[in-house]
Amino acid sequence: MVQCHLNGGNLTEEAARQVVQDVIEDKPYLKLAYSWAINSSNARAAIDDLAPTLGPNCNSEVSDEVVENLILPNLN
Repeated sequence: MVQCHLNGGNLTEEAARQVVQDVIEDKPYLKLAYSWAINSSNARAAIDDLAPTLGPNCNSEVSDEVVENLILPNLN
């Protein structure tokens, strides 16, 4: 979601980093996933592919088709 808002110009880079940091502080169990995501080219590709599918307000549901066709191929 943060990447979608960043792409749409709704967040600055600094604000986006703060949102992610706040989520990690609030949900520390996501820290390992976040660490993987920022260091993985596959995760970056999944994020880049997913962000445009979230709609202009970045609030669309992620369909099973999106998961199957855009996210899963990048997790191999």
